Amino acid sequence: MNHPNEALSTARTGYKIAYENEDPNVGPLANTILEAKKAKWAAMEKNRLRAANDVLRQLEELLEEKKTKALDEIDQKFKNGKIGLVGRDEEQQAAESEYKETLTITRENFAKPNPEELKERVSLMMGDVEPC
Repeated sequence: MNHPNEALSTARTGYKIAYENEDPNVGPLANTILEAKKAKWAAMEKNRLRAANDVLRQLEELLEEKKTKALDEIDQKFKNGKIGLVGRDEEQQAAESEYKETLTITRENFAKPNPEELKERVSLMMGDVEPC
């Protein structure tokens, strides 16, 4: 369905007319409404996931920049003689570890379904789409 909103609107109108006239096409029109609702939901979910993936990509880039800055600062401290070779290695490992841990947590949080958010999205969808 290329235009689920239009299909849903048209099917609802047809259903209402068929129902009022006790037309035998009520069943197929109800199925069309259901398919249009599914298509509308799929389009909304696709847009939501696309937006979430963009946010995740931006967060990953920020985490990468933060790690790079931390590693540069560690190298500068080493070059200035503020820390030795062992200290530099330890700080670099700590920065890498923090980056990996934060990245893992961020990705896990984006991958986990949030029951409250899902409930709200379903509620919005069901409120937006009237029953036949």
